[in-house]
Amino acid sequence: MQKSDWEQKMDMALIDVAAINSALESNLKMIQLKAMFKIVQSGLFNDKTIAVLQSMSKRFEKDKDQVMGVYMLGHFSLATLFEICNKKNSDSFKSVFDVLDEDTQRQVNILIKSKSLYQS
Repeated sequence: MQKSDWEQKMDMALIDVAAINSALESNLKMIQLKAMFKIVQSGLFNDKTIAVLQSMSKRFEKDKDQVMGVYMLGHFSLATLFEICNKKNSDSFKSVFDVLDEDTQRQVNILIKSKSLYQS
């Protein structure tokens, strides 16, 4: 499947950690999601990236944070943190994940197992 012009432009713009962090902080959901895909696919992140993702992982308000269906920015942020923590051997994911309710944990696990962040 061919990427849209927007996706191609985003791929060209998200070339380093600074650009990715800026995209995560943009408050535009599609740009934030694209940055998360890029983090997982390229491995470009730093401590600031992790801090921003941890902050975003608390975003579960349906009216403000819904991305698609039952999934919110918080679900995708946690799935991204999971991938980062596996590479960095960090507990940043676990410290946030363990305090979530069972249903939210299940939804995050579905995203992780489906490898949805590897597809864009």
